[in-house]
Amino acid sequence: MKHRAPGVVKTLKFMPFEDVMAIGHDSGYSQIVVPGTGEANFDAFEANPFSTTKQRQEALVHNLLEKLHPDSISLRVNTIGAIDTASHEVKE
Repeated sequence: MKHRAPGVVKTLKFMPFEDVMAIGHDSGYSQIVVPGTGEANFDAFEANPFSTTKQRQEALVHNLLEKLHPDSISLRVNTIGAIDTASHEVKE
């Protein structure tokens, strides 16, 4: 496929799952249509293929918290990193 830009091309940005390519050049900005690229062939095993970076980070933290045993989660700051020195009889 050929396309004539009105100046020197500086940047190209392809928008996945859409039929559009953005072209930044000396004279400004242009968009071209790339037929057939809008057909979604995304990974069905991924939870949200359109997720943002922030959403992926939050999902990662949520998945890690799901793996923790509920007894190991504490909201008291002083207990983090502390060693439980109570005797075995007291713990039972």
